[in-house]
Amino acid sequence: LLVQRARRLCPDFALTPATPSGVVQVVRLVAGHPLAIELAAAWVASMTPAEIANELVRGIDLLASAARNIPARHRSMRATYRVSWEHLRPAEQAAQQALAVFRGGFTRDAAAQVSDASPRMLQTLIDQSLLARVSDGRYELHELLRQFAAEQLAGDPQVDAQVRMRHAVYYLDRIAGQVADIVGPHGQTALRSIDQELGNLQAAWDWAVAQGDLALIYRALPNVGAYYLQRSR
Repeated sequence: LLVQRARRLCPDFALTPATPSGVVQVVRLVAGHPLAIELAAAWVASMTPAEIANELVRGIDLLASAARNIPARHRSMRATYRVSWEHLRPAEQAAQQALAVFRGGFTRDAAAQVSDASPRMLQTLIDQSLLARVSDGRYELHELLRQFAAEQLAGDPQVDAQVRMRHAVYYLDRIAGQVADIVGPHGQTALRSIDQELGNLQAAWDWAVAQGDLALIYRALPNVGAYYLQRSR
């Protein structure tokens, strides 16, 4: 689809040894969403697929069209996400925006502790294609959706701070606390469990440092340090 749409603007566009990785990255970043692929393909005249992918990592505003002969809700991914967002109940909106603080996926327990999302609420978001459950039982918020949800969360600084504090406490206290298990008979299992949460652990640590939360930092330091040392990071 991306190649077909790109050729409408650049008839000589083709998959060459230099383009496949960029094309694959673009499609992955937009989770295969047809509208997003078409909007991304519109940029091939001025950017390589790799450059388009880099821009998508920075934000969703690249995915917009100036055309007036299509419905407003289809002119940009932001508008599309806005329509989906407005169909959610207030509690579902609150949960969706709180889920934006996670990095690298999350468990059902983490969602409940950080965002107050119940299993039923998670299923509702999945049914509306606003959340995905992956093969290992974890949940993932697609990156472009995460960016949109993070913007909604940032609109209320007080709520934003509360959610990020819950996220930091959850990962720096509970998950980092699993480091104690690495010296036991199930040490490798414990390490792999923490490995899955590395993105969240790093985000939690960075937030605690940015806030200057010395109590949380000092409490987490022995476990976080032991994990990084064990993994030679």
